[in-house]
Amino acid sequence: ASGLRGFGFRDTAQDMLAIVPRRPDWASEELMRLLNHQFADGHAVHTYFPEDRQDPSRTVHSDDHLWLPMLAHALVAETGNLDLLSARTPFLGEDGRSQGAEATVWEHLLAALDFTEAHLGSHGIPLTLQSDWNDCIGQFARKGKGESVMASQQYVYVLRQMLELAGARGDEKAAVDISKQIERQADAISARCWDGEWWMRGFDDDGSPLGSQLCAHGQIWLNSQTWSVLANCGTRDQQVSAMDSVARILDTKLGVKKLHPSFPTFPEDADAFSGYSLGSGENGAIFCHANAWAVIAEALLGRPG
Repeated sequence: ASGLRGFGFRDTAQDMLAIVPRRPDWASEELMRLLNHQFADGHAVHTYFPEDRQDPSRTVHSDDHLWLPMLAHALVAETGNLDLLSARTPFLGEDGRSQGAEATVWEHLLAALDFTEAHLGSHGIPLTLQSDWNDCIGQFARKGKGESVMASQQYVYVLRQMLELAGARGDEKAAVDISKQIERQADAISARCWDGEWWMRGFDDDGSPLGSQLCAHGQIWLNSQTWSVLANCGTRDQQVSAMDSVARILDTKLGVKKLHPSFPTFPEDADAFSGYSLGSGENGAIFCHANAWAVIAEALLGRPG
């Protein structure tokens, strides 16, 4: 994904997930380029500029690095080439410009898990940091204490994929460690993130829930419902209830809204939420990508209607 602002890290990884079945050679090349924009502690840049000789952005997001295992898993699943995980390629240097230490692709992927594991909040789920997939969710984490349920669900999804790869590689130590991480993260989601009829979206800096019936605005968010199914978090009854709530509250004749009700302002009256008016952009619009996850979730539940 390129444009006037360079290449988005998560955007490029997501694009390559669609390219893997058609051009795995191209997707492999881009995976290596992405790995070269990951720091040794496991996190990644948010935007990079390969054509402009411009330094990459240094903002830290809760999800960027988690797309790396998803792309690597897709490539191995498509091609059967486990040797990909043994290829060596450098991290990005701490200055954000030079090459850093070299590591195998597998070590890069494990570093991504390590970063998330080292940045969990008070509820045991990932800190939002600058944002997760929703770039505006960082509004609720300006003090660095906000947490993201979507990032937690994505983390569980990635951990399950990494467990498969560890088994294929015969890495028993990694498999044991990852199994424990899955259990801890899934337990944290089940214990602290259910709102009665759907999954909360996260917690703000003060520990107050986002995406709860207790909230005046943004009571329900689409992504934390769909990703609960994708990651198989909670019980089937909870997953069904969450998607039923999506159909009841978020669905429209044009598609499924990202959240409801929209935010008039946040956090102060003079501070518009995300720069978007009610029902537009990140403030309750209909996103094709988020709708695709809803379609996948319903398919996984066996509800094609």
